[in-house]
Amino acid sequence: MNQLIQICCRLAIVCLLMADVSVGALRAADKERDTPAIAAGLPGYQEGISPFFKTYCVKCHGPKKSKGGLTVHSLDGDLSAGQELDKWESVLEMLKSGEMPPIDEPQPTKAEVQAVKNWIESGMRDYVLKASAVKREAKTRRLTNVEYENTLSDLLGFELAVIDGLPEDPKHHYHFNNTTELMRIGPEQLDRYLEIARKAMRSAIVNAERPKTIKVNTAWLPSGSYAGLGGDEISVFGGQGRGNPREGAQISGPPITGEFRIRLSASALLMPGHDNVPLQLIMGIPIDGDHNEKAHLVVGTAYLANSPDEPKVYEFRGRIENHPYSTKTDPKDGSIVHRRQVWPQIIIDDGTLNDSANSPHGRKLSLLRAVVNSIEIEAPVFDVWPPTHHTDILFESPLREKDEEAYVKAVLGRFMTRAYRQPVAGPEVDRFAKVYRLVRRYLFTAPSGAGVGHAVIAGGARTKPAGRACVGGP
Repeated sequence: MNQLIQICCRLAIVCLLMADVSVGALRAADKERDTPAIAAGLPGYQEGISPFFKTYCVKCHGPKKSKGGLTVHSLDGDLSAGQELDKWESVLEMLKSGEMPPIDEPQPTKAEVQAVKNWIESGMRDYVLKASAVKREAKTRRLTNVEYENTLSDLLGFELAVIDGLPEDPKHHYHFNNTTELMRIGPEQLDRYLEIARKAMRSAIVNAERPKTIKVNTAWLPSGSYAGLGGDEISVFGGQGRGNPREGAQISGPPITGEFRIRLSASALLMPGHDNVPLQLIMGIPIDGDHNEKAHLVVGTAYLANSPDEPKVYEFRGRIENHPYSTKTDPKDGSIVHRRQVWPQIIIDDGTLNDSANSPHGRKLSLLRAVVNSIEIEAPVFDVWPPTHHTDILFESPLREKDEEAYVKAVLGRFMTRAYRQPVAGPEVDRFAKVYRLVRRYLFTAPSGAGVGHAVIAGGARTKPAGRACVGGP
C-alpha cells in the first residue's frame, strides 16, 4: 500500500512539472505574439526604429550629446548594406543588458524593446547571408618567391639566395601566376619569412671584430698524361685520373658569412668551329670518396678564348652562405668545420651519348678542352670594414653614444622607410623599438647589432600589400 502511495505521489509531481513547463511555454508564445512586429529593412527603420530612437535615445546619443561616443540619429537604416554594423551591435548589446535607456529616463515597454532587438538581429542575419553569397576578391597579394629574393637583395645590398627556403609558389598553367588569387599568405609562409629574416640579419650585421680570411690556392702542372690529356687539362668528360683540375679545390673553416673571391687561371684549347671554351665554376658539398655529385650552385662562367701561352686570370665573387656545404668536427678542439668544394666543368653538348659506343676516352681530344693552372679561393673578403651592408643599417651617429633609445629608433625608422618604400610614423617605429628593449638586458654592448637586428627583423617582417619590400614578408 505504501509503495502505491509513493508511486502516485511521484506521478503527481511529474504532472505538476509538465503543467508548469506547458504554462511557461504558452506564456512565452503569448509574449512573442504581443511583441509588435517591425517591418524589415529601411521601411521598418523609418516607421519603427527611428521613432524609438527619437523618443528614448537621441537625448544622450544624438547631435548634441554622444554618450560613450555613440550616436544613433545618423545610423544607416539599411543593415543589409553592412554599414556601421559595429554601432548597431553596440545598440543591441545595451538593449539586451538594459543599459539603454537609463533608469532615470522615460522607459519603453518590454514589447517595444523586444521589437527593436528582433529588427536589429534580423537585419544582421540578412547581411551575413547576403555577404556569404558574394565572392570577395582579394585586393593585395604577396610577392612571388623570385620577387621576394630580388627585393631582399635590393634592400640589403647583396644577393642572398632564399628561394630554396620558401614554400614553392603555386602555378596556374597558361595563366598569369602573380595574381591575388594565387599569391596568398599563410602560417607556413610567415614562419619561413621570419626564419629568412634572421638569416638575412646574420649576414647583413657583423660583429665588431673582423673575421680572419681563409685563403686556399690549388695549382696543377702539365706533367703526366691520361687519355692524351695533360695533368692541367680538362675536357667535356673531365680530366685525367686523380689530382686533375676537374676535382677542383676545397675551402674549409669555421662557419662564416660574407663575400668570397675566386681567381681562376685558365686558357682554352680550341677546336675548329669554336671561338671560346665555356668553363663553368660550381661550388657546393665536396664529392669525397663516393664520386657522386652533391648539392651545389653555379658560381659563374668564364668564356676562355686565350691560348695556353697566355694564361689569363678570371675573377668571381659572391656570397659564400648561398652555397651548400658539409660539416665535420675538428679533432683538435671539437669545433664545427664547414667544407665546400669548387670545381670547373666545360658546359657544351655535342648531342652524342656518353656510353660505351661513344667512349669518352677516345673522344676527349676531339672535343673542347681547357687548361686550368690554378684556383684560388678567399673568404670572407671585404673591401672596407665594417662592410657597407652593415653600416647602411647600423650607421654612425652621435646618438649611438649619447642616447641609445633615440639611436635605435633612428636605425629602425631609416630601415623601415627603405623596406616599406614610404615614410613611417613615430608610433609604428615605437612598436618595434620595444623588441630591442626586451632583449637589451641580455646584451653586453650598446647598442648591439644583435639586439637592433632583432628589432629590424620585427620591423621589416610585417605583412604588406604587393609591391612593397620587406625583410620578413611581402
